[in-house]
Amino acid sequence: MAEDCPDIRLTRLHYTLNREDKNFKAKCFQSGYCCTAAPCVYGTWEESKHQCKHLDDPDEDDRRICLIHEQIQKVEEMHGEPYPMFGSGCSSTLYNSARDNVIRNLLKRIEK
Repeated sequence: MAEDCPDIRLTRLHYTLNREDKNFKAKCFQSGYCCTAAPCVYGTWEESKHQCKHLDDPDEDDRRICLIHEQIQKVEEMHGEPYPMFGSGCSSTLYNSARDNVIRNLLKRIEK
């Protein structure tokens, strides 16, 4: 049946997340995609890896976190104007295989 197709389940998950949280285009799944496109204002580009040098290796779900996240949060709190990142929502959901892989892995974990 078509409804059992993983792509349809992913589409439903995207729809549910978007519908439930009107502040975000699409929920952030910490795929690290943004940090492979360009570094943030705190980041440093590592040309040999084509990513920010502070991006951690993938975990079991292919999630990738920022290794200087806590330091960035402290700086933002001191200035009182947080930089819009870290879970502010994904603006690159189309053709984003890194994000799709994380979602697929999370769905597999849920379905076990």
